[in-house]
Amino acid sequence: MRTRGLAALAVGLTLTGTLCYLVHADQRAQMETRFQRDTDKVARDTAARLQTCFDVLLGYKGIYALDDRIDRARFHRFSAELKLERRYPGFQAVQFVRAVPEDRLDAFVAAVRADTSVDAGGYPNFRVHPVTHAPVHYVIEYTAPDKGNENAFGLDLAALPPHLRAAMLARDSGEIVSTEPITLVQDVTGEPGFIARAPVYRNGAPVGSEAQRRDALVGFVALVFRVNALMREVIDGALLEHLHVRIEDGGYVNGAMTPRAAGGNSGSLLYDSAGKLAPQRADNVGLVAEKVLEVGQRRWLLRFEGKPGARYGGASAAVLAVALAGAIISVLAAGILMLRPAKPGAVQP
Repeated sequence: MRTRGLAALAVGLTLTGTLCYLVHADQRAQMETRFQRDTDKVARDTAARLQTCFDVLLGYKGIYALDDRIDRARFHRFSAELKLERRYPGFQAVQFVRAVPEDRLDAFVAAVRADTSVDAGGYPNFRVHPVTHAPVHYVIEYTAPDKGNENAFGLDLAALPPHLRAAMLARDSGEIVSTEPITLVQDVTGEPGFIARAPVYRNGAPVGSEAQRRDALVGFVALVFRVNALMREVIDGALLEHLHVRIEDGGYVNGAMTPRAAGGNSGSLLYDSAGKLAPQRADNVGLVAEKVLEVGQRRWLLRFEGKPGARYGGASAAVLAVALAGAIISVLAAGILMLRPAKPGAVQP
């Protein structure tokens, strides 16, 4: 009976091990499917939210297609009708940037200071900043809402290389172009932001070639984003208890991919659900995924890591339960066979 008991124990433990493997594989497959579904949803929702915002930007460009001399009052009236802060949360401001030749800059400043169409007192303290000398200045003339964006009023993109590069690409291509990650002058938190701009051309002017688009440029309409605010509107906060999300800028789509430094490149960081300066996590339960989105001619690299917990960490508990139950059953079965009396005349092993 002892031999039979040991054989039963061996068979039981073998079956338990096989069952544990099958349960683990099934649980892992379910966990990976759930993780894939979650990451796909975040990427899809991010793309959809940005497309909605870019549609708003194209709407602003459309009103300039009807009249490229939109004044401050009509710009603010149009913005008020859209109810931007309520209907399209996630961005900081909408702007109009005027292209001003150097020889017209003084006249432009005087006109803005005397503009009483929105504020009866005008803007006597208006100035173009920072001071720079350039053939053409690209000055933020209108901003909605005004409150909270005062520091951007009069900002000259010609003095700011990251802004100027993106603006010139938009001018030459005729497309919406986003900046690299920047710190917004109107955001005291220092959180990463970016700006998407669409060019506005003179009505009736030919724009079939790059040279014609340069000659016809009136300015740009722009949306200003704080990425943390944007992603709060995209990702369910409860999901972030289980999922670490990091977004980095990968450079322009028509250029080389920005290399990712080990542990991430803080200069390219757009968003980190664990905090701006958080290190890359190591406790990701082996679930990692990366996706690439095109955002205003730039690549966004979305990196996802699953956190340990109920949503992505339930496999070990199920395997442990099966192993424990199987071991107990195997030992009991072996014990019963070993303790069972031998039949009369049977030779005891």
